[in-house]
Parts: sequence; C-alpha cells; structure tokens
Amino acid sequence: MLQQILDGYRYCWVCGGEFAEPWPHGGEWIRVDCNACGKYDITQTLYFSQFPPGDSERYRVSFHLLQRTLNGGEPPGLTSDLFPQFYAQIPPAPPTHEKVGILLLSLARLNQTAGGRIVFDSYRQYSLACARDMGEVEFFIQGLKDAGYIKSIDPIKAKSFMITHAGWAEAARLAAVSVIASKRCFAALRFNKEMLAVYDLAIAPAIAAAGYEPRIANRPTHNDQIDAHIVAEIKGSRFLVADVTYGAAGVYFEAGYAIGLGRPVIWMCRRDRKPEDVHFDTQQYNHILWDSPEHLRAELTDRIVATI
Repeated sequence: MLQQILDGYRYCWVCGGEFAEPWPHGGEWIRVDCNACGKYDITQTLYFSQFPPGDSERYRVSFHLLQRTLNGGEPPGLTSDLFPQFYAQIPPAPPTHEKVGILLLSLARLNQTAGGRIVFDSYRQYSLACARDMGEVEFFIQGLKDAGYIKSIDPIKAKSFMITHAGWAEAARLAAVSVIASKRCFAALRFNKEMLAVYDLAIAPAIAAAGYEPRIANRPTHNDQIDAHIVAEIKGSRFLVADVTYGAAGVYFEAGYAIGLGRPVIWMCRRDRKPEDVHFDTQQYNHILWDSPEHLRAELTDRIVATI
C-alpha cells in the first residue's frame, strides 16, 4: 500500500516526466525535485488535478521554474488559487534563434567548473534551453558544437562534452546582457515625498528580501538622459513593480513598456486610492492593495517569492 502511495508521487506535475525519488512532505504539501523543472512545492489538491494551461505550455512553465532554481530562488509554493497568478507572470517563450544562447548560459550556470565534464540528458534537461522536447534541445546542442562553444570529450558518449574557452567567453557576454540571469527589479512609482518614503521603507526592502536588486530612476546616481536611463533599466530588469498610487502617467508608461518587452509586472496601489488611481484598462490585473509601508513590504515580498 505504501509503495502504491509513493508511486502516485513519481511524476512531475509540470512536465509530466518521472523524477528519481518521490518526496512528499508535511501534510497537504508535496516537494517536487525534477531534473527538467527544478524544485517546487505543490499541494496535493493541485498535484492530482489537470495541468490547467494545457500540454503545449508545459515546456514554458518548466523553463521558468528551472531558471528560478538556477537563480538560487526559493521553491515556489503552487496552490490552486496561486498557480493562475504564477502562470500569468511567466514571460513569453524566447524566439528560437535565442535558445542556443540560453542553453549555453544555462549550462555555464549549472556547471561552473572550467574544463569540467558535462553529461547532458536531453530527455530530462531540455528545459535548460526552453526547448519543447528532446529533439529541439539536441538541435541546439549541435548548434553549440558548430559554433565551437562546446566540444565532445568522449567519442562514445555523444552527450558528454565540455565548454570551450570560446564558450565561457560567450557565456560571460550573455550573462551581462541576458534578462534570464538578471537579478534587477525596476520600481515605477510617483516621485513625491510620500512615495519615495514608501520606496525606502517598503518597496526596496521587499525586493531585496526576495533576493533581487532594487532599481529606481534616480538611483544609483547617473549622468544619463532620464528617459533613456529608465528604458535601459527596464530592459535590464527581470521584472518590474509598478505602484499606481496617485495615478502617475509615467508609471503606466513604464509598466506598459515592460509588458511589451515580456517582463512580468507586479501592480500595487494604496487601498484608499484605488477608485481614482487604478485605470480602467489595468483593473483586470491583480493589484497589491496596501494600507501601510509595513503591510506593503510583507505583501510584496510574498508576491515576488511566489510568482517571479
């Protein structure tokens, strides 16, 4: 009977693949440690339900979870109520021509020893490239070989290779420009005395507590044209938090620009200002409605950890 119970926990809810050891823990919660998707916690209620986005979206969710693990993030806790919010924050899949670079960067972050042997399992590790299946990731592996970024080190084991000097140089270049590896979060808010105090007391500490680097238009100090600086900061950020308290048009512009780039946006507003400051066109987004800086700090930290 016990074996039958454990067998029920052998498959990853996201990718559907079998992982090595079932790891149920603590009542309703199950801890999944999947080679394709990384680590996440999931309630039994959700685990034994249908995957809501459909099979065609499994690879995209798997890639997002795995990148979170590679970034050192805490395993998210997926529930029936939280998963729709989590899924809504997942950026669109990168274009195909970028995936070979994503694979190289992921391999370098996963195997940080120069000259080390990498044994790649295309059946279980295709999510490293945001590939849809093992056939696609093998195509990207061949692309890395053709570019001279990896080379086989065992003729018998075609999936055993090492990253070359050129590969490490390219991985370093990609890490400097890639949003996937970015730890930045840009904060958009009204620049008045009250909201700048809220930034210092709540927004910046919440972003830092979740493991990211808070950025704002005037910090750190710079000599750039302000509009160009804001655009560059948003491009280099993994996600954006937008507080629409006082309905600043600039905040809506910055949030819209981030959405256009495929960056997740966390929306916020002081509760008593919602009727006048939350625009009709953005009401469908799940805003954090806060009452005090202390309240916002706790809510924002939890939202970042849960959904980014």
